[in-house]
Amino acid sequence: MTLAANSAPSRGEVLVVEDTPSSLKLLSDLLTGAGYTVRQAPNGELALWTVETALPDLILLDINMPEMDGFEVCRRLKARPETASVPVMFLSAQSDIEDVLSGLALGAVDYVVKPYVAEEVLARVHTHVSLAQVTRALQQERETLEQRVGQRTTELQEMMDSLRQEIHVRQTAEAQLKLAGTVFEASFDAILVMGPDRCIQLSNPAFARLTGYEPAEAQGQLLTLLESNKSSHGFFDELWETVTSSGYWTGEIWLRHKDHNVFPALCTLTAARDASGAITHVIALLLSVAERRDTETLVNFLSHHDPLTGMPNRMTAIANFERHLADLVGDENEVAVLYLGLDRFKQISDLMGHAAGDRVLQVVSGMISECLFAGDIAYRQGGDEFVILRTDSPGLPRTQELVHKLIAELHTEFDIDEGRASISASIGIASAPHAEATLVDLVRNAGTALSWVQKEGSNGFAFFARDMDSAVRKHYEIEVGLREALAKNHLQLYYQPQIDLNSGEMAGVEALLRWKDPERGFISPGVFIPVAEQTGQILAIGEWVLEDVCQQIKRWREQGVHCPKVAVNFSSRQFQQFGFSDFIARTIGKHGVDPALIEVEITEGAMVQDVEQTIETLDQLKLLGVKVSVDDFGTGYSSLSYLKNFPVDVLKIDQSFIRDMRGDTAAKAIVLSIISLAHNLGLKVIAEGVEERDELLFLHEHGCDEMQGYYFSKPIPPETLRELIVRGTRLNFQELLRA
Repeated sequence: MTLAANSAPSRGEVLVVEDTPSSLKLLSDLLTGAGYTVRQAPNGELALWTVETALPDLILLDINMPEMDGFEVCRRLKARPETASVPVMFLSAQSDIEDVLSGLALGAVDYVVKPYVAEEVLARVHTHVSLAQVTRALQQERETLEQRVGQRTTELQEMMDSLRQEIHVRQTAEAQLKLAGTVFEASFDAILVMGPDRCIQLSNPAFARLTGYEPAEAQGQLLTLLESNKSSHGFFDELWETVTSSGYWTGEIWLRHKDHNVFPALCTLTAARDASGAITHVIALLLSVAERRDTETLVNFLSHHDPLTGMPNRMTAIANFERHLADLVGDENEVAVLYLGLDRFKQISDLMGHAAGDRVLQVVSGMISECLFAGDIAYRQGGDEFVILRTDSPGLPRTQELVHKLIAELHTEFDIDEGRASISASIGIASAPHAEATLVDLVRNAGTALSWVQKEGSNGFAFFARDMDSAVRKHYEIEVGLREALAKNHLQLYYQPQIDLNSGEMAGVEALLRWKDPERGFISPGVFIPVAEQTGQILAIGEWVLEDVCQQIKRWREQGVHCPKVAVNFSSRQFQQFGFSDFIARTIGKHGVDPALIEVEITEGAMVQDVEQTIETLDQLKLLGVKVSVDDFGTGYSSLSYLKNFPVDVLKIDQSFIRDMRGDTAAKAIVLSIISLAHNLGLKVIAEGVEERDELLFLHEHGCDEMQGYYFSKPIPPETLRELIVRGTRLNFQELLRA
């Protein structure tokens, strides 16, 4: 599309559906030159998706297409109320007149035969586009009238809402009074309300359960109603004097039940005063000592058990198991430790909430307990990790049986209040002869084996081996080194230019993270990024990256250098965090960076984890003014139903498709479809990993907007990029075409 065409007002929007690239280009160029806005679709399926995105004024529809012909496309369009009004003009060969007549019977308004006569095509298109626009204008006028009626209705509704609000305020006050009464009635503790004259004014059901006196029996009686023979003479008088002077008293007293039985109770008395300081009421709270002892029993239980699952806690489990081992002196058995961790548990907790995560852990703990053999002891290590202690004969036959049983049982789905939870488990195992077993070492080694399993995959198990230590140690060294690199500013950002395939000029750059360790040199992102994701350091790294990008843009601006648009990658964990858009706004605002210079790159996988939250976050980013791109498009979660609802700006074709184009026609078709899809959705498309001239020419010929890759430049330091910007380095397509 030329600049001249873009600058003039469009005569209308036409969707051309044609599977033959040459015909598609011919019609597109003809209509574009005549001032129409043209959208393209190389197949019927994509045409249907395109129409759902935005209704065109006219559809030029080829009859003969593979997979879904024009008849089926027209039939589906006319079957849906949303698209039935869009006029369809069939494209047909001269010999297909009968097919055209069949198409007209389906609801098409006209047809054009091949080979195309430009004047005829433009005349027919003009007629039907004009009719469609007039129809649409009449519809809009009707909608305007309906809006005016709706506005008047809204005004009346607002008056009604105001009245309802007044009623609501009164009802709220009444509800609060009712709630106070409900709390009083439902309280587990016995409550008495007495006046300054010591007479009981109110009592709740719990008081009746504790003392036997119903509220009607207690009302008007003195507190001495409950006086027992175990209270000293004048005790209640002294009690009242203390409360009226200090405002508070608590302690243990003996009370007399209605049936004359005496029982101990914990009593708390509190004086309520008015504005002048005079006592208006004294409130008494009574709790049976027997009930308190029940509470102490519960506290004792919780001191030896995990409060969430009810399993023994670590100290209790190890103490019990050590007593068990002491009884096995001289025994030839082996001691085995199973360290079990749930796979992807954090996803459940993040997506469904911590309460859902707690319920999953409760279910899992029950499933583990049911799998155990006699003598096994299990406890929750913390988070989503559990430890099983057991003894077995040499070779660990029963331990292996237990492992397989646990993995099979825990690879399941079940319903909780928040939805359906899907789980699986990985297990690390460590063992030693009874005489040599040290639980501390075995638990640590089993944990090492679990880390190795989870690093290699999931839903599996592994026995501890010495070489695992080195792998886990390397992982730990990366974790520690990365934390130090972040603190000591050993991380760097390189920038890879993105080239406009129409002008050849630099349209933007992508910020890419590099880590240069003082001792080990450059460490590949493929090594440290997964570690950062697993440990949560990716959050701090993401914050550092955006901060450094904003500082660099500010430096370029101060140097008088034209600042390019900068694309910044964010992890799914960071994108899904609450307040992500606020973090973006806060950071760019601190440095005075134009939001239009920032492009947030998110993978498809990150976007579909929580679609509702994703749409909300993207809307906030759009309001802020930053661009949003979908990175690595087409590699995993591609869904048009999601994509059409996401307010994004750019699709980035994954470099694997670009690389495969060299000998794979299917890859070329995929790239062409992505370009067409992006443009039909009104999105810009960028190709990653362009390294060869043929790749560049193919992308240029088929309308790809931008590219990045080694053909133009590898990622470079900011100072080198500055030199490129100042020199105005660009691609010369004329030379490329002549070569």
